[in-house]
Amino acid sequence: NRYPTGLRSVCRKMKALANSKQPNNAKLQNSLIGGIIFLRIFTSKIALFGKEQRKDDRYKKFGHHIQRKFTLISKILQTISNQVQAGTKEKWMQPLNDYILGKAPAITRFFDELTQVEPLQHFFHLDRQILENSPELDTVCISLSGLDLL
Repeated sequence: NRYPTGLRSVCRKMKALANSKQPNNAKLQNSLIGGIIFLRIFTSKIALFGKEQRKDDRYKKFGHHIQRKFTLISKILQTISNQVQAGTKEKWMQPLNDYILGKAPAITRFFDELTQVEPLQHFFHLDRQILENSPELDTVCISLSGLDLL
């Protein structure tokens, strides 16, 4: 519930899309969700942080090594998200396979919890209800039961 509803709705839609193409293929569902959450958000922010640290005058001498470390962290997290064994492209990641595969249940649980959100139509209905009950544009009127839906 700590993630934005819009992001959660997109992930829910991706899960439904994967399920429509290949029902009960959790790996495909997780791959699509992980592609959004990890590849586009988490790991890119981590790699960007490493790149920014490289520019810091205090770290100039070790800048390349710092950026590389954050890039490697990003790669490990993306591999966990994809739930695939590592080492096909990068042999150094092979010793991490047990760890990566051991995280599969936790990442699946995370993706399942992330996609447990009402359809967007639910939120639009509430918006329409608020507008209908509000006599002026600068006033919001909502019932106590409506507050529970927020």
